[in-house]
This record gives sequence, structure tokens and C-alpha cells, in this order.
Amino acid sequence: MTIDNYQIETDWQQFPGLSEIEDGHLEQLSRREIGLLVYQMAVIRIFEEWLLENESLAHGPIHSSIGQEAVAVGAVAGLQHQDTITSTHRAHHHVLAKVLSCFEKDDFDPISADAPSDSVVEGVYRTMSEILGLADGWAGGRGGSMHLSVPEAGVLATSAIVGGGIPVAAGAALAAKMRQQDAVSLAFFGDGACSIGAFHEGISMARACRIPALFVIDNNQYSVATTVVETVGFDDIVIRAAGQSMRGILVDGMDPAAVRSAVAQAREFALEESNPVLIEAKTYRFFHQAGGLPGSAFRYRTEAEEEHWKAKDPIDQLPRRVLEEGLLVSGEIDKIMETARQLVLGVADRCTESDGPDIYIPDRLLPDRGSEFFGLVSEGKEFDGRNFVEPEELELDQEVSYQDAISRVIHRSMERDPEVFVLGEEVGHFPGRRIWMYTPRTPLFPRPSTQHANCRKWFLWCSAWCGDGRMKPIVEIMFPDFALEAADQLFNHIPKTRYMFGGDLSVPLVARTRTAQGRGYGPQHSSDPAALFALFPGWRILAPRLRSTMWASSIRHSFLRTQCSSSSITNFGQ
Repeated sequence: MTIDNYQIETDWQQFPGLSEIEDGHLEQLSRREIGLLVYQMAVIRIFEEWLLENESLAHGPIHSSIGQEAVAVGAVAGLQHQDTITSTHRAHHHVLAKVLSCFEKDDFDPISADAPSDSVVEGVYRTMSEILGLADGWAGGRGGSMHLSVPEAGVLATSAIVGGGIPVAAGAALAAKMRQQDAVSLAFFGDGACSIGAFHEGISMARACRIPALFVIDNNQYSVATTVVETVGFDDIVIRAAGQSMRGILVDGMDPAAVRSAVAQAREFALEESNPVLIEAKTYRFFHQAGGLPGSAFRYRTEAEEEHWKAKDPIDQLPRRVLEEGLLVSGEIDKIMETARQLVLGVADRCTESDGPDIYIPDRLLPDRGSEFFGLVSEGKEFDGRNFVEPEELELDQEVSYQDAISRVIHRSMERDPEVFVLGEEVGHFPGRRIWMYTPRTPLFPRPSTQHANCRKWFLWCSAWCGDGRMKPIVEIMFPDFALEAADQLFNHIPKTRYMFGGDLSVPLVARTRTAQGRGYGPQHSSDPAALFALFPGWRILAPRLRSTMWASSIRHSFLRTQCSSSSITNFGQ
């Protein structure tokens, strides 16, 4: 029996809140806007073709997006410069689209301009340098193809873990909402991410918390070699928006103008209604998961299928349609393509040298020896100017419980800094109760805590990127054993972020839990996770001694006040 026997036939249009955009209405765009769509897709295509032709120069896989350029360019065209994005391992097109959009002058017109601005040239150069592992890359060459971050352009981060960017975008959108900023955050991810926990927790909690986040499924039809029907059970993943009472949009991912329209509409709705939107853009990757061979070479799809989709190639289709509708002339299209080509080839020449027909990377462009350890752990500069005292030096003028001390420290921090907030399960309930030692006393606090369901993946990773937005989250984990439910976020993302993005990207997060041995909660609630967290460089471990609860509180308060640093802190204690 094949998977097809289980396929569910659905009429997604019967669900409220779902819609489809079939035409981007090019005639409603200006000549400059059309030219930018053509130009940016051309830059991305030429850039990735060069990478595939020279993939031996890169250390690691090259996951090309050839065929998918319309999704990236169209989506970014529907955003504003202040909006942010996240992406996955296949992210060159998303990153380049944002770099080209944010670094270019507002009046740049590829139809008439002879060359892009110096800032765009530098942005494309640094992107290629990062992919090739060079010192001039965004992360000093450390991130490579799968770990790209360009905060100046609104690219928060790309993650090599499938779906890793979904809660990241939710956190950035939550930070923007809390700051009352006119901005959204957009997460790009593939169809393969739509059955994992981060996706379901991400859209569920974004809807429950009314966060202005856009979730864009860059659906290229295959999770490596597995089809959408095999992984999901039906063709249109956007149906899942209906289950969350979210707005969902299905769009032709080979039409950049249609994607632009979908994202622009979704952005307007997300900000006006303070609600997330799920967008599915159907597209196709022309090559295999990585490298320059087509999928048919590995026999999981046919050459006929590939030719069917290549006939929809946005690099060919958009110029053809523009010419047919008389919006641009052939000479203008040729000029745009040549400008894009010269940009990429000029950047490639800066990254390489030639020896006859062969090109190579000169040693002078490689990272310095010894730089591989930079950013592995914090240098401790966040504590400069902070005063510390020994427990014996403290003068205690009153007796307080450990629970009261924790609440008082958080309360004091929230009074001093409007960007400190608490995130977690049961953090806004039980006012005045003593059963939850880490539960903030709600009446004490100057503003509400952020109460959530049991979505630990979401609120840990979300809070981390609230922190990157310069918010200062305190995450409560009810019992330390529950940290294992969010192991990917706690151990594979948060402590590695600073290092893999070159030491400059901070994750100022306080994660708070307790140990509960001897209280009868059983083996699954009584772990002592200090050793587990200590296995992952990047975490600072704080386990206060009981003989001085005020001392413990003062240390915790010091950590809270230094959260603007790159440190991540875990606080254990009972």
C-alpha cells in the first residue's frame, strides 16, 4: 500500500481566512519596481551559478536556490526596510534579496543606472566571502553557507536546523510589538519544516499571543527527496492556518509580483490586526538538495517533471511577460542583466585569484590563525564596572524566603528597566501562592508577565531573539527535566549562536529553573541539570548557595542588569 492511499482530498477554499493570489498584476507596478524584480533575481541566479561552478572553493555544502528566486525577491519587495527575516540552510536567495533591498539607495533604478551603490557591492562581497569562509565575511568566514546573519540589513540569522528560524522570527516580532514598532518579522522555511515541533509551536503561540509575524513556506516540493504528500499527507500546507484560526495565503512562488502582493497584504494585516499570517509559495528547486546535479540524477524525480517546472523559470518568465505587455523593452532587460552580471563577477574577482584557467582563494583572504576561538565564550566584559561583594560582607536587615528574594529581584529589575520581562509557563498565575517558588508575584510587578502554554521550544528560542532585539527576557522552566523538551533550542542554538556568527551576535537570555530532589516529584521532575548545561560552552551557570538567599538574589540582580551583554545565564537553585 502506498502513501497515496492515505492522501486526503481537501477543498481548502472552504476554510475561512484562506485565500489565493494567482496574479501579481505587473501593470500596477512602476517600471522601476519591475526592473528591481528582474535585477535582484538575476543577481541571485548569477551568484549561485558561480558558486556551483566553483563549489570546490567552499568548505561545506552549497544548497542552491536556483528556481526559487521569485519567492525571496517578491517577499522582500513586500516588506519595509525595518522588517526582519530569518531563514534556513537554503538561504542565499533570502539573504541577498534583503541585502540588495536594504543597502541600495532608495532612488536606484537598474533600468538607467550603470552600477549599484558601493554599499550593495560591499554587501554582496561580504555575503560571498562568508559562504567561501573568508575573513571579510559577515561572521569572519565562520558561518559559511548555512549560518548567515546581516543585522544591518534585517537578516537576523539563518539556521542549519530545519525550522530553526520560525521561533526566531516570532521572538523578533514579539520584541517589535512590545516596543510598539511598525515592523514585522518574516520566517522563511521549507515544506520539510512543516511537520516538526518548532513549526506547530511557533504558529500556535504566535496566534495565541497575537504577534505580527509572517511565516512563509518556500515550498520547493521536496524535503531532500521526499514529496510534500509523503511528509504532510495533502498538497496545500497552507490549510494548517485554518487549524489555528489564522489567515493563510496560497501564492504562485514562480511569480515574484504575486509573492510581493501576498507579503504586502499579509504585512498590512499583521500590523493592523496584530496577528500572524501563514503564506505558502509553491516553487521548485532545479537542482538536488546540494550541489549542481538535478534531482533526476538521484532518481527520486523525473526529467519530465523538471522540464515542466523549468518552463516556469521566473528568470525567463518575468522578462518575457514584461516584454509582451510592453512594460519594458528588450534593450532595458539586457542592460539589467548585464549590470547584475558585472556586479557578481566583480565580487567574485575580489574573492579569488587566477593561475591560468584555474582560480583559487589567496591565503591573505583567509581568517587569521587563532581566530577560531574568538566568541566561544564571553570574555566577561559585561561585568566591567559592576561591584561584587562576598557573602560575609552583606548586612542582612530582614529575613526573606528564597521565593520572595527571587520575586523582589525581578521586580526591582523591571522597575529599573522597561525592557525586562518574564516569559514562560504559569508565570502570571498563582499570585501570592508559595507553591511555585519561581512564579513571580503578579501584584508586585509593574507590568504583566507573558503567560504561555507548554511550548518550551517556542518560548526559549523566541525569548532569545527578543533578547537580540535588545529586550531582556527571563525565561522560567518549571522543572529542569523539561529543558530536554527544548534541547535543540537550549543546547544546539542558544549557546552556539555567538560563536557561529563570529562572536558579535549576542543572546542575552536568563533561563531560570529549580532542582526539586527530595520533594516526591519522581525521577522525571527531579534532575539536577547543571552538569548538562555545562557541556555546552556559551552558558554561564549560577547555582546559589542556600545560606544566603539575599546573596543569591544580589548575584541574580547583577546578571539581570548586565543582560545587554552576550552572556546567557542559567540559574539553578531551591
